[in-house]
Amino acid sequence: MLLENQDLGLSILCRDAVDFHENVLVRRFVLRNARDGERQARLFFHNDFHISETEVGDTAYFDPPPEP
Repeated sequence: MLLENQDLGLSILCRDAVDFHENVLVRRFVLRNARDGERQARLFFHNDFHISETEVGDTAYFDPPPEP
């Protein structure tokens, strides 16, 4: 899916995949700057998890190992 905002001069290419053997969702985002010059951008995500099909205590935690 390609998302574009000409007023901001930004586009985001989104690709999602789900593993059919494991409960894994993989997302890839490519952010493109259509304006001259370098800029900073941040992506914010919101998820509405329903882990074990419940709305109570539906929390996920990701703790990657520190980089060497």
